[in-house]
Amino acid sequence: MPGGAAVVPPQFTNVSSELTRVQTVIRTRYTWAALLLAAALCLGVAAHLLAAVTLPVPPPLVVPPDEPPVVEPPVVVPPPIDLAVVRPNELGILPILMYHEVGPVESEWCRTPDNFRADLERLYGLGYRLVSLDDFIDNNIDVPPGLSPVILTFDDGTAGQLRYIKQPDGSYAIDPDCAVGILLDFRERHPDFGRAATFFVYYPIPFRQAGLVEAKLKHLVALGFEIGNHTYSHPYLSEAGAAEIEKELAMAAGRTAELVPGYQVRAFATPFGQLPPSGLRHLLMAGEHAGVTYKHELVLLAGGNPCLPPNHVSFEAQAAPRIRADQLRLDRWLDYLRDKPELRYISDGDPQTITFPAVILDSLNADSLGDRKLSVY
Repeated sequence: MPGGAAVVPPQFTNVSSELTRVQTVIRTRYTWAALLLAAALCLGVAAHLLAAVTLPVPPPLVVPPDEPPVVEPPVVVPPPIDLAVVRPNELGILPILMYHEVGPVESEWCRTPDNFRADLERLYGLGYRLVSLDDFIDNNIDVPPGLSPVILTFDDGTAGQLRYIKQPDGSYAIDPDCAVGILLDFRERHPDFGRAATFFVYYPIPFRQAGLVEAKLKHLVALGFEIGNHTYSHPYLSEAGAAEIEKELAMAAGRTAELVPGYQVRAFATPFGQLPPSGLRHLLMAGEHAGVTYKHELVLLAGGNPCLPPNHVSFEAQAAPRIRADQLRLDRWLDYLRDKPELRYISDGDPQTITFPAVILDSLNADSLGDRKLSVY
């Protein structure tokens, strides 16, 4: 119609609407089909790529095994002994021997190397075995049943106690004729004799080889020997006041700690065998000077007679006697103890049990037993 809109017949209006609907459906379905095809292609490519890649196989799960049970070392129970045969007496007296020099000329204060070797042979043959001073302090006297303890001490740090010999390659070796060399050799030939001794040194140059003091002290400790306090300069303590006593003992303890870090000096031996006045003797056990403290658990005298053991009621840690190791005194006391075995310390073989005859029960210091057992027969 001119000048107006075209008129679509009603029947064609429905067809047009249907065509529009069909076209929309077709476009929608083709769109989904394209998306599905694209997704399929992507999945195919991914599967192909995955097939071409070897993925690492995770390691199998390892379950750590249970910790092995802690096995305590078996408790060694000494075999029973025949008390009537062994006759142990662990309240008996024992020798603490005091040596000074080991050198070429025999004298009151010096044993020749051969005589010192003979002393060790004699002790071994008489049934003595070495015990360290630390074990004595700890009341841990451990020797086989029927045998007796002996303690070796050396005063002053003399040259013949520990001497080094320079070797062609510049190293040092222990002189076989010095005390330490002889002790080591004897132990090689008699392993059951033991290896123990305490060296009471004073400063500045114990063992008299300058430049080797630190090496020697460390060597002694490494070998299982012990170092004791003998003051710094070896004064007469009977003439010393409190300040000098503390200074002498603290300086010696401090110097030993510098040269052998971590080492604990536990015993003191009096120079010249002299004690300070009674009111000052406690300073031999503990004191302080210039920030350095010292503490001793045993004070040894310089001669006299055999010593009582720590379990005896009359034992005195502040005044333990020693036997000067010259020929006269060795003969006197070793023969005495040989001929009077009832007075001699005889071991039962068990350091955890203190055994002695019932007739001397009053001589026991019960407070000293600790967790040890008592056996009286």
